[in-house]
Amino acid sequence: MAIGLAAVLSMDSFVVAADYYFDSVGGSDSADGKTEATAKQKFKMPTGTGNTVYLKRGSSWTMGLSVNNATVKTYGDGARPAITGQVSVSNGTLQGVCSKATTGNGINANGNSIVQDCEVDGTSPDAKLNVGIGVMGTGNKILDCYIHDLNYSVSGGQMDNSGGAEAIMVMGSNNEVAYNTAVNCQSPNTTLGGFEGGCWEIVNGKAKSTISNVSFHHNYCEKSIGMWEASSGDFSASGGNIQDPANHGIVENVTVSYNVAVDSMWMFLLQPVNTDFKNLVFANNTIVHTPNTMGWFDASHTAMGLDVHTYTNGAVGDGGTTFDTDTPYYKKGAGFQPGTVIVKNNLFIDNISPTKQYMMFSTNLTDHFNNIFVPAKAQVGGFAQGETEQKIDLASLALTDHWHLTAASTPAIDKGAVVDMTSNGSVATTAVDPAIFATTFNQDIDKHQVPCGFAVDIGASEYCEGAGGSQGTGGAKATGGTAGSVTGTGGVQSTGGAQGKGGAQGSGGAQSAGGARSSGGSSGGGGVQPSGGSIGSGGVTNTGAATAAGGASSTASTAGTGGTTVAQTSGTGNKGCSCEVGQGSSGSPIGAIVALLALLVGGLTLVARRRRVARKHSPEWS
Repeated sequence: MAIGLAAVLSMDSFVVAADYYFDSVGGSDSADGKTEATAKQKFKMPTGTGNTVYLKRGSSWTMGLSVNNATVKTYGDGARPAITGQVSVSNGTLQGVCSKATTGNGINANGNSIVQDCEVDGTSPDAKLNVGIGVMGTGNKILDCYIHDLNYSVSGGQMDNSGGAEAIMVMGSNNEVAYNTAVNCQSPNTTLGGFEGGCWEIVNGKAKSTISNVSFHHNYCEKSIGMWEASSGDFSASGGNIQDPANHGIVENVTVSYNVAVDSMWMFLLQPVNTDFKNLVFANNTIVHTPNTMGWFDASHTAMGLDVHTYTNGAVGDGGTTFDTDTPYYKKGAGFQPGTVIVKNNLFIDNISPTKQYMMFSTNLTDHFNNIFVPAKAQVGGFAQGETEQKIDLASLALTDHWHLTAASTPAIDKGAVVDMTSNGSVATTAVDPAIFATTFNQDIDKHQVPCGFAVDIGASEYCEGAGGSQGTGGAKATGGTAGSVTGTGGVQSTGGAQGKGGAQGSGGAQSAGGARSSGGSSGGGGVQPSGGSIGSGGVTNTGAATAAGGASSTASTAGTGGTTVAQTSGTGNKGCSCEVGQGSSGSPIGAIVALLALLVGGLTLVARRRRVARKHSPEWS
C-alpha cells in the first residue's frame, strides 16, 4: 500500500515545465506555441507549475492575467506587451508586461514574487485605478517598473474611506521596492484636502498588525501627491477606534532611502494617530520643489514632512470622538521620540520662488542629522536646525540640471553620516532582516559605491572621482525599447519639453534611449530634465551586491552632464543593460602601489578625488 502511494507520487513529479510563446499580431492558433516561430495568437495562461511564458513585444490582449508558480517574460522588439485587464502574480516572476487595467489595481504581487520592468498605464479615459502595483504578502520585489498617469481616487467624506491614485502600495512585511519610477499619480479629492495620490505607501487594513522590514530605495517620483506615506490599521468608516493607542497598527524597521522626488510635495506623510512608528529611516533622499509645485498644486501642498496626530472619528455610532496622539512613540507637544523616525543625510530644496520660502516640516522629531535645507533662508518649520545640519543657497551646491552633486558641491560632499538599520533596531519589536537592506545604503542613485571619499555625501547622489561613472542603465523604455541588441529610440514625453537622450547602449541589451524632458524647474528656475536611462531595468537585480544584473559588456560610452565622458562599463547576466560602474584608476593595483609608496616616503595627503557623471532620471527609463 505504501509502495503504491509512493509510485503515484513519483509519477506526478515527472510533470515537466515547458516554454510557451504568444504573439497577438503574427501568431497562429494552429501553431504549437513552442517556439518564437510557432507562437500562438490567442493568449491563455498554460496550466501547471514552473512554466515560462514568452509574450511578443508589440502584442496586446484584453483579458486578465494570473501568474501562479510560473514566469512571464517578453521577446522581440517594440512596446511592452499590453494586458487590458488586471494582472496578478503569486510565487512567480512577471517581467516586461504593461497593465492597462481600468479598475482596481493594475498589478498585484501576492507573495514571493518578482515584478520587474513592468508598466502600469493609467492614460485610458476609462481608467479608474486605485493603485498601480499592490504588494500583498511577503517576499516580493518590485523592481525597475514605471507607473504613470493614475488620476482617479475616491472621495468618501472621511479620511478612512477615501483614497486612490497610488503608484505602489505595500501591505505586508519583508518586501523591497527599488529602481522604480512614478509620474503624475494625482487626483482631485475634496475629502483629502484637494488632492490625493502618491508614489509609494505602506497601508494595512488590520488593527494591531505589524509591517516590518521593507526597503523603498533608489526610486524616482515626479508630479505626484507625496513621495511616501504610511499608516496601518482598520480604515473602514464603521471600523471603530483604530485611533485608540491600544488598537494602533505598527510600522517598523522600514527605510526610504536614496530616492529622488521632484515636485511631489512631501518626503513623508505619517499618521501617528493610528500607527506606531519604530526605526523608520529616511536617508539620502533628494526632495525638490520647483515653480511647477505651485503651478500643479497650490501653497497648501508645499510641506516636505508632515503628520496626522489628531483625528475626529466620524464613524456611525462613535459619537465624533477626537483623538490627540500621546504614546511612547509620539508625545503630545513633542512629536516623534528617539529611535522612531530618523531623518539623515537628506537634501531638501525649496526652489519655488526666489522671494518666498515655504515651511518644510509641520511635524517635530528628535532624530534629524546631517541634512541640508535650501535656500539659506529656508523655513524648516517643525524642528530646530541641528549642529550637523546646514541652510545654504542653491548656487552654493552647484548641482547639475538633474540635482546631482558636482566637484563644486563641497557643502554636501563627505558631510553625511553612516546609515544602517540596526542602530535603532532595539526600539522595534521584530528583528531587522539584513537581507532586505543589502543594497540600500552601499550605493547611490546611480549605483556608485557609497561612501566614495572620506564619508557619505548628502542627498541621493554620491560624487566620486575615479569611480568610472555610470551609464543611463536600463532595459526597454516606456513605450518602445528592445530585446537583444536592437536600440530603442522612442519614449512617451512627460508633461512637456524636449526628448531626453537617455542612457548608453549596451551591446547585449537595450538602449534606454527614451525619456522626455519634464517641465519641472531647474536649479536656476528653468526646466528639470530627469530624463534618460533607468536604474537596473532589464535584467534581474543582484540584491546581494552593488552590481546589478544586466546586459553583456557595454561597448558604448555616454557623455555625461557638462561634457564629462562616462567610462565604459560592463554588466553581468544576459538580458537588458543593467550595467554597473567600472573601476577607475584609483581602484587599480598600480594606483594602490603608488599610494603605498607615497605613504612610506613621507606621508600622503589624501585628497578625495571625486567625479560625478549624472544619470538622468526619466519616466521613460523603465
